[in-house]
Amino acid sequence: MALSDVFKSLKTNYNSRLDDIIGDLYKPCFKNSKTYYRGSAYFRTSVVELYRNEVLDFCRNNDSKIAILTSTDVVLDDVKAIRDGYLQRGFENNLDQLFDEAELADSAKFVATLIAMNKLDIYIVNGSLYHDKVGFFEDSESNIVSFTGSGNETKPGLGIDGNYERYVVSWNSSPCFDSYG
Repeated sequence: MALSDVFKSLKTNYNSRLDDIIGDLYKPCFKNSKTYYRGSAYFRTSVVELYRNEVLDFCRNNDSKIAILTSTDVVLDDVKAIRDGYLQRGFENNLDQLFDEAELADSAKFVATLIAMNKLDIYIVNGSLYHDKVGFFEDSESNIVSFTGSGNETKPGLGIDGNYERYVVSWNSSPCFDSYG
């Protein structure tokens, strides 16, 4: 499947008190994408608890990649997990073997493993607080689902029982881009 198969089920506006942002936006987009780029003022490794299985399936695709751009406001345990992931990068490991380990129930270790397997990169913006909240998914056919909104890449920012957040979503099929190039 491609992201174009998801277009018909998407809404242009989501409200975290009324909509299941993870179930209606994130999960179907992870299932049908090869890349996920996210800019968020705050990132917490615990966010993967909301979509762990979808990220695992996403990462089993050889071409898949996640990139997170975030502020310097990262909790110490997450900093350690991020560092550990980069230190492990390059070791020959089987993705399925790493993810079968029981200790990966811990979100920070799960994120560290994604980094070690070169499936996730986290970029920290130095200087003043990076506070943008944007993201997009892209599939192998250059279809894109993008969003902007008030939510961060955290459990309270995305979870149904978390903060009150709004998202504006848009999407384009690859032929739209061909007319400009």
